[in-house]
Amino acid sequence: MKKFLLKIFFFLLPFFGLCGYYLIFQHPKFQKLADNGNYNLSSLGFILFEEEYANRIIANYEEENQVKVFDYEKYDSHHNVRAIITIGDSFSKPRNGRYSNYLAHIVSERIEYLHVNENNPFNSLLRFLSSEQDLPDVIIVESVERHLVDRLLELDFSKDWHWHIEKNEKESENNQNNIYRLVKRTTDYYKILFTKEENRPVRHLNLNRELFSCKGKERDFYFYEQEITITNTKEEIEMAAQNLDSLFALAEKKKITLIVLVAADAYDVYQSYVVSNPYPAKSVLDELSSKIHNPCYIDTKQLFMPYLARGVKDIYWATDTHWSPVGAKIVAGELKRKLDSLGVLQR
Repeated sequence: MKKFLLKIFFFLLPFFGLCGYYLIFQHPKFQKLADNGNYNLSSLGFILFEEEYANRIIANYEEENQVKVFDYEKYDSHHNVRAIITIGDSFSKPRNGRYSNYLAHIVSERIEYLHVNENNPFNSLLRFLSSEQDLPDVIIVESVERHLVDRLLELDFSKDWHWHIEKNEKESENNQNNIYRLVKRTTDYYKILFTKEENRPVRHLNLNRELFSCKGKERDFYFYEQEITITNTKEEIEMAAQNLDSLFALAEKKKITLIVLVAADAYDVYQSYVVSNPYPAKSVLDELSSKIHNPCYIDTKQLFMPYLARGVKDIYWATDTHWSPVGAKIVAGELKRKLDSLGVLQR
């Protein structure tokens, strides 16, 4: 029995050694970056970045969060319709450093975020427009580029949409204990470590100029693999454009200014600055945008390109899939200009 246990021990010794190395030398570094909240590429791809990078940028752009979460319980005919409602994914969530917060600081109207428990903000918009109550003057719907066409294709304008009070329930508690999470993180670390670059969840490319201020990675571009693996056909793009036109028409019928904000994928924005790019060029957003002629449509790729041409750094985080405060403030400024030109803030 003793010899059997010794064999098992020596058999498992390399595993324990690998676990110990990760837990002692690597996990604390990754956890510190994860706690910052602006390093999701580090968590996804186990990539170490400069610790002070995000804090250094935030310090120059920090402003108190003024975006409120839309209160369903108070949504009735007495609701303040002057509020601007935002609907979207993680780019739109109310927190410091996001476009909606910067917009709240430069317009007099209150900004409220409509929390939804479904993955398609356009479906949520249809539900919202179905309400018989007074609606706000302005609704901003934001979607990430990689899901934009598929989300628009899901829209069913013949469906009898019903508004219902959908309370913002707390996320279900994670019942996994700390030991399980640590073991999973350890196995994920080595799984990615021994996986070829082209199969990893986070890909890396080199840029021909410094477009980030992250020390040691000024010309390094990291991005989420879904940004190049999710594609659409020309027929799908055509149908998506038609559905978007129908959405604008529905909002106009309801006397609402609808602004559709596309959060371009980082790969799409930076691909023209990549050195020896092994991946195909991305053109879905360009094709869709060429078919949309509504002034209330904002393609952030086209918005950011002049800034990149001037060498503006950190429009997107070097460490995260989202806009940094630099990019978020550019978007907020464009939204303000758009609202001013439409005259909706002076109604």
